[in-house]
Amino acid sequence: MLRLKAVFLVMVLFTVVSSANAATIAVNTVTDEQNTNGQCSLREAITNINNGATTYADCISSGGYGTSDAINIPAGMYTITIGGAGEDLNATGDYDINKSVAIVGAGANSTTINGSSQDRVFHLTGAYTVSISGVTITGGNAVGGWWDPASYGGGISNYGTLTVTNSTISANAAATSGGGICNFGTATVTDSTFTGNTAADGGGGISNHDTLTVTNSTISANTAVSGGGIYSAAGTFTLSNSIVANQTSGVNCRDEYQPQSIFSTGYNLENTNSCGFTSTGDMQNTAPLLGALASNGGLTQTMALGVGSPAIDAGLCVQATDQRGIVRPQGSACDIGAYEVGCTPPPSGMVSWWGGDNNALDMIGTNNGTLVNGATYSIGKVGEAFSFDGTNQHVEVPGAVGDFGSAAFTVDFWTYISDTDVTRGHYILGKSYPDSGQGWDIRYYNGTITVEGWSFEITSSITLNVWHHIAVSATVSDITLYIDGVVAGTSGRPVPISSTTNPFRIGYTTGFWPYTNTGFDGLIDEVEIFNRALSASDIAAIYSAGSAGKCRSCTPPPSNMISWWDGEGDANDIIGTNHGTLTNGATFATGKVGQAFSFDGVNDYVEIANSTSLNPSGAFSVDGWFYIDPAAPGNDGGEASLVAKTSGGVGDGGWFLWFQDTGGTFTNALRFEIMTWGTGSEWPYARASNAITSAGWYHIAGVFDLTTDPQAKLYLNGILVASSTSTISAILNNTFPVRIGASHWTDVYNPGNDRFEGMADEVEFFNRALSASEIAAIYNAGGAGNCTQQQQYTLTVTKAVTGTGSGTVTATGIDCGADCSEIFNAGTFVTLTATPEAGSIFSGWTGDPDCSDGAVTMDADRICTARFTYAPYTLTVNLNPTEGGTVRGSGINCPSATCAQQYAPSANAVLTATAKNGYKFKNWTGCNIPAGNVCTMTMSKSKAVTANFVGRYSISGKVVNQLGQPMPNVTVTLESATGGGGQPPAKAVIESEISRLVVTDAYGKYKFTKLPNSSFMVAPGDVGFTFTPLSQRVTILDGNAPGVNFKLVY
Repeated sequence: MLRLKAVFLVMVLFTVVSSANAATIAVNTVTDEQNTNGQCSLREAITNINNGATTYADCISSGGYGTSDAINIPAGMYTITIGGAGEDLNATGDYDINKSVAIVGAGANSTTINGSSQDRVFHLTGAYTVSISGVTITGGNAVGGWWDPASYGGGISNYGTLTVTNSTISANAAATSGGGICNFGTATVTDSTFTGNTAADGGGGISNHDTLTVTNSTISANTAVSGGGIYSAAGTFTLSNSIVANQTSGVNCRDEYQPQSIFSTGYNLENTNSCGFTSTGDMQNTAPLLGALASNGGLTQTMALGVGSPAIDAGLCVQATDQRGIVRPQGSACDIGAYEVGCTPPPSGMVSWWGGDNNALDMIGTNNGTLVNGATYSIGKVGEAFSFDGTNQHVEVPGAVGDFGSAAFTVDFWTYISDTDVTRGHYILGKSYPDSGQGWDIRYYNGTITVEGWSFEITSSITLNVWHHIAVSATVSDITLYIDGVVAGTSGRPVPISSTTNPFRIGYTTGFWPYTNTGFDGLIDEVEIFNRALSASDIAAIYSAGSAGKCRSCTPPPSNMISWWDGEGDANDIIGTNHGTLTNGATFATGKVGQAFSFDGVNDYVEIANSTSLNPSGAFSVDGWFYIDPAAPGNDGGEASLVAKTSGGVGDGGWFLWFQDTGGTFTNALRFEIMTWGTGSEWPYARASNAITSAGWYHIAGVFDLTTDPQAKLYLNGILVASSTSTISAILNNTFPVRIGASHWTDVYNPGNDRFEGMADEVEFFNRALSASEIAAIYNAGGAGNCTQQQQYTLTVTKAVTGTGSGTVTATGIDCGADCSEIFNAGTFVTLTATPEAGSIFSGWTGDPDCSDGAVTMDADRICTARFTYAPYTLTVNLNPTEGGTVRGSGINCPSATCAQQYAPSANAVLTATAKNGYKFKNWTGCNIPAGNVCTMTMSKSKAVTANFVGRYSISGKVVNQLGQPMPNVTVTLESATGGGGQPPAKAVIESEISRLVVTDAYGKYKFTKLPNSSFMVAPGDVGFTFTPLSQRVTILDGNAPGVNFKLVY
């Protein structure tokens, strides 16, 4: 399996271990029911717990009912459907709990308990102890009358002792108080989120009337008249490391009790000042920059901290994990609230990564650097950073790295600029020979950052003495400078970047005119090069991660490992057979990589029996991560063995790593010793004085090679810190067991205590001397540790559909459809193929930025979402004539011409035709369901429909002879007044509706009908006759035109 620290901790948080003396019931249906149909509902499980007996046989208990009963609720939506409110027997409405129980969900992202607005969700009726974890509680509605007890606590009403952890309380309501929770007992809330809850009176999020403690939680976007977030009427309401901000209505906090009932123990944040947060680490009138409630990884929905949130790294580390189960801290300190900003997966396309963590190794490639002219390390943005003094100190990377030519690339890093010299430029990094205009580089000069090459230059202002993230992202045609995640300038890239023989350098380069320019003064951290132009979202993610940095991958373990004790819940050797035993109460705690061994400094340790494989003959190495607090009672002023195979006595042989604090050069010192007499009448030992001055995790390694370099060598955090002056000609082995957290000094000689107080993780033993680069690689991997097998990553495919859209996604090992997840070896290139089903179309990829083209490089866990939507049908609407009227309806508007709109399959488009002045609606052509001027089109395919309009007016008159007598059978013609020459009347398109020729009747009368507002020419046209007038121009304007008469001349 892979070394996935966060996943392991989530399993620990949300697993309930059944016990023989307690009932554990597993719910197996989401249906709200009370019957004997073979399924166990949540209501039935609670009834059994309440009764202390199997009332419903479908809910089988794994043990006898007692005081530590539990209900496990798997993923699903559990909706209250058995109506009712006000009774306390769990028969209807809310879940009434009348006995102590632990309710454990599969995670708030997975297990949702919905009150469906019928009643509140949970009612703790009396003095019972109830814990609720890993669930979302939503849709609760305390529906009682004003001040009625039934109107308190929309999500939970508590009269007992309640603990809520790793849960989301959202969208609940109370007719009086406590939309999320109303507490009348004792309640503790940890790592949870309250949002979208409402109360008609007080406490949209939480209302307290007794004793309530909230730790590492987020209370935001709730609504109430008094205290949108918190209302405290009595008792004590204590908060720490929590966010109370941005309520939808009502102040963040309302303290009704005088003189005070809301207390801060520090490290709380609110965006106003109604809560009275004035203790250590508190922040008032400070926007937390919260995101909306969403899935941000892990098992629960949370409100993520946005880029630059002041809550990041501003809290006190009280909880080991956040609401999602992610280990705290991820950065330099814990974050305030329920959400811990974690490392961000490295974007794809990374070529090199120099972390500056006590070495200049390339952590992802082979472009290792070298420190030159005294460059060193200091506390950085992420761990350690390269430190330069402004002279010629630098890191040099040989080879062609940084020769980009015309290729796309990105370079990014964190920098802390200290130099106030405004007269000279300072070289930050690049691959250039500046005085000859070759290559490219990034410089600082008098408050500005410049990205420069022969054909481009981008300049932006920057401040000193704070950390800034700098990124240069280049396509083949453009270059963009980002500062702190925001675009700071752009430039074209008209020609390829020229090459130079100068290597890639960080902090200084040659050919940089020394009278006006110099090296960099400050810190540079997390330098990376990519073979593509990172997107704005890629760069923003790196900036947003802040001191948590980018997630590091495990490193392949060096060869010749004999034993590996990883401390993951046991003392077994996970690579060999030298299994250990926990002794005298040694236990486990959150470690550097997953879990670690934990020792009290009194008498506990891990013991591994003696074996030939642990008695080296010529060379060996031992290493591990150790949490050392030099002020801890078990370490302060004494000698604490970290890992040893010796008694420490003269001539007893063996070896050990230990922490020593006995004064002088042995103050806060580390020692690695080979217990064999050597030259100078002493055994070889390497000692680093004042090496451990503060509490924290340290990687410590001891290396010895009898053949090539018979000196004991001590490494701390990846670098060599001490070597012995004495050498030996042979290693003296012994039969002592190996101990982690102790040696055999106390057992054999008993003058003092050699026990270690702290933690040990990832302890390893090799039968060869590890190289400096191998040790540095282990240190660089940090919490990712050594890989237990081929590094692998999970590709998860999800589908997002719109309407009736659907489709499948396929790739090697994936058929989504059925199998939407697959594990791939690191570096595997996966091509995803999205195939829409009939009636659907594929509309693109979202999710991880590397998914955008459906081609994914597996250098991190990836989630890709294929978006499918229905293949729409087109409805075309014609107007006949185009000026006759308009058609409007479902998403369509045709004011004067043919138009079209797309609709989902089976959708109904309802159209309404409206005639314009001078016209009237006639009928529809092609309509599925006509109803007067309304037409309903059922979109089973692409279709066309025509709205027909006709004019509503007429021209009429009479033709007579010289005597005034009617002339029958005379032909009268109608033409457009603007036309002529045989053109059709009016506007051409109406000719099918208007007769151009009419013949007078027996009374000499004629009539043209269906005419719109327009001008026409009317003339009698019989051959051989002449009439007066010859023709008449007739204009119709909102009315008929009668009396257009003609008289025969001859």
